[in-house]
Amino acid sequence: MSEASTEHHVPSLRVIHALADATDTEPHEVDPPLYESVDGDALDALVASATDLEISFDHGDHTVVVRGDGTVSVDGASDARVPEVTDT
Repeated sequence: MSEASTEHHVPSLRVIHALADATDTEPHEVDPPLYESVDGDALDALVASATDLEISFDHGDHTVVVRGDGTVSVDGASDARVPEVTDT
């Protein structure tokens, strides 16, 4: 599992960057767009409301897990990389 530090504090943006890392693309090229899998505003609100939660959802060929502590992980990466993005 690889780790990356990011300045993005909004959970939905961290998810987009983690998906971009997993698919070796730029964040604006993530396909399908995140909004086809999850409501980004709702995700942000849920994560902001509790630290002891874990939300998982499928996005394309990947499973995304967002935890209340700010951790985002993506599995199912085609090149076997599994990025983890945290607030550090």
